[in-house]
Amino acid sequence: MNYDDLSKHPNLQNINPVKLQILADVIKTNQGKRPEVIISQLMNINQELMKRNMTFTSNETNIIIELLMQDMSPAERQKVNMLLSFFNQNR
Repeated sequence: MNYDDLSKHPNLQNINPVKLQILADVIKTNQGKRPEVIISQLMNINQELMKRNMTFTSNETNIIIELLMQDMSPAERQKVNMLLSFFNQNR
């Protein structure tokens, strides 16, 4: 998935262009990686965004995860959902 594909996503029409480029980069570099790596990468990126006074909204995060999970097996999807559930409980 590239920048143009993301910019046409109906839920990302009004996203900041900097965040959209970051989303495209995240999806491009993390497709096919283990769920633990993806979640860790997303957390690191969100910390970097905070340094720029930006964050991904819940909706944007959900879209990223949805797009990254497209190529995962059911077991990997379950693992991602479990990890996300764990992180959401500890916020």
